[in-house]
Formats: sequence, C-alpha cells, structure tokens
Amino acid sequence: MRNATCWLLGLSLVLGGAVSTFAQQAPDPDRAEAKEEAEGAAAEGPRSNLGYGVFVGQLFGDEISEFSFPGNLTPTLDDSTLLGGLLTLEIGERARFEIRLAASSTTVTDTPNGDIDGTLFMLDLAWIPRFGSGKVRWGVPIGAGWATFDEDGPFSMPGQIPQRDSSVIASGGSGVTYFAGLQAAIPLGRSTSIIFDGRLRRFHRLQNVLERTAKTSEVTVAVHWRR
Repeated sequence: MRNATCWLLGLSLVLGGAVSTFAQQAPDPDRAEAKEEAEGAAAEGPRSNLGYGVFVGQLFGDEISEFSFPGNLTPTLDDSTLLGGLLTLEIGERARFEIRLAASSTTVTDTPNGDIDGTLFMLDLAWIPRFGSGKVRWGVPIGAGWATFDEDGPFSMPGQIPQRDSSVIASGGSGVTYFAGLQAAIPLGRSTSIIFDGRLRRFHRLQNVLERTAKTSEVTVAVHWRR
C-alpha cells in the first residue's frame, strides 16, 4: 500500500509537471491574434497623417435678406442636399485639421422674381479636437470658411431696393461662413471610417445687398480613408 501511494504520488508529480510545461508552451489565442494584427500592421507600414473622403448630407436653410419686398417676400435659402469632398491632417492623437469643399444645387425662394435656382459653394477650414477611443471617436469641428451663391437670375428688378440707386438689384452674394458642431467617427478596419457630422452655421452674405446673417444647420455622412 505504501509503495502504491508513493507510485501514485510520483505519477501525479510527473503529470503535473507535464501539464505545466504544456500550458507554458501552448499558444494563447488572444495573444496570437494580437501578435498577428501587430505583424500585419508592421508589414503595411506606419499610417500616413493624411486622409481624404467624400460626403453627402442635408442643409436646412434660412432667410438671407433683412428686407422684405412688397407682398411680404423675404428671400430665403431653401433646404437642399450637400455633396462634397474633404482632406484631413492628423495632429497627434487628439486633433485633426480638415478642409472641406461642398456644393449644393439649391433655390432661393420668396423673391420678387419667384424662386431662383442656383448653386451654393462652401469652403470650410476646421480644427477638430478629438476624444474617446474604441469603436467611436468623437470630435468637435470649429472653424470658418467662404461661401458663395451662384444664382441663375436676379432676385429683384431695378428700383425695388430702398435707399439705393434705381439700377441696383438683389442677387446672390459671397462672404465669410463660420460654424461649430459635433462628429462621430466609427472605424471600419484599419484605414476606413464612417464620419457622422452635424454643424450649426452662419452665412455672412448670401445676398449682395441688405443681406442678413443666415443661421443654418446641416448633417452629413462621410466615408474617410487614411493610408
């Protein structure tokens, strides 16, 4: 009995040592996956700080004139679809600089000449502090730019602008635009992300005379690539 006990004890020690050795040598699946991802990233090389993307969205308009023409007509920028592209530059891990160029085929309504079609162009320069990690990166785009409305025809006829020369007519204008907003970036792999962006915007001069600072808002969805 004593010999059997010693034999079992010895066998237990041998098996315990073998299991311990196997456990130390067996690969950890999580570590293996992390190592594989790291090796894949190393093989692709470091990512560039530059990125680019395209976006689509909706702009919600506002009145652009401080003067109401006879018939209580106040030229108003209509709601419209936005299309555009963007370039980005990463500034460390917590900030991004962004350039956006957008165009919108839209209409100015409630003018003495009826609804006037045209194209709104916007160039934005934004500084975007970023925070959060994991599946969502949040950002706060703040910046300014330039906007112009290229209209198909005048808003008014000569002589309809008060306290101005009779030859002056109301038409599209150009001026500074500034904005602030919130965005959420969701990564889709190592190089691609989807960016949801909402901005409150001010247009300084979308009408050439008696202009009003238009207060608009917009939402966009962008596909962004970074190599």
